[in-house]
Amino acid sequence: MASKRILKELKDLQKDPPSNCSAGPVAEDMFHWQATIMGPPDSPYAGGVFLVSIHFPPDYPFKPPKVSFKTRVYHPNINSNGSICLDILKEQWSPALTVSKVLLSICSLLTDPNPDDPLVPEIAHMYKTDKSKYESTARSWTQKNVRVCLSKLLMFSQPVKKNRDDDSVHNVDFSGGNVHLITTKESWDEKLAEAGRDGKIVIANFSATWCGPCKIVAPFYVELSEKHPSLMFLLVDVDELSDFSSTWDIKATPTFFFLKNGEQIGKLVGANKPELQKKVTSIIDSVPESPQRP
Repeated sequence: MASKRILKELKDLQKDPPSNCSAGPVAEDMFHWQATIMGPPDSPYAGGVFLVSIHFPPDYPFKPPKVSFKTRVYHPNINSNGSICLDILKEQWSPALTVSKVLLSICSLLTDPNPDDPLVPEIAHMYKTDKSKYESTARSWTQKNVRVCLSKLLMFSQPVKKNRDDDSVHNVDFSGGNVHLITTKESWDEKLAEAGRDGKIVIANFSATWCGPCKIVAPFYVELSEKHPSLMFLLVDVDELSDFSSTWDIKATPTFFFLKNGEQIGKLVGANKPELQKKVTSIIDSVPESPQRP
């Protein structure tokens, strides 16, 4: 029961991920997930990347998952051990709730703390009596911990297998195949112009180093670029090009845009391998690939 429910939630989350969140199994353990939460823009946690651990009990969903922050957070409802004071993770839990809803509730808690039911009374007192100091301290912690969190994500999000069939995404090199890394707005414009001259369809992958699902789909993206040389595959790091990415209204990663002559002809959010393959096939069928220039 638990395994089927967890697998269903994983598929649903990959198909329609909550805004600013991603989550997935650690290695092949379906009962242990790792999630990342981007700090809400309207909070002192904006710009932060928060690592969250999720452990499912054997009788899930009749018992709530154990959820805790692995990144230090200055918050009245989150203590130094990462424990979260959130009613839906305790007495208000219902089997109808999902990990996606839990992540959204945690995001809401970051935006609107509950100082009347604190886990850290001192921080709750500061929130009530000197909110500007609370926000300043929370912002400082966020900026200090973001690099630490990113390093941990890159080191531990996916274990490296040692066989030749390794499909781990820990050290995926996107320069393999025919994937072009976009580092500036100018390089984006150049590649779109080149694709327009050659009559190529462009597939642009808006990705992030902290995003678990991005890492999972990465090797397959490189594979597709090798399989379809008459398409142009681009990779955009949403953190490196945050201003540019915001103009595309990126709500979750990975997000794939399909372009022809600079115009969007398709979009896919939070894709897994089968979904991405299906979308690429449908795009190719609807807009025939142009032959490569000699």
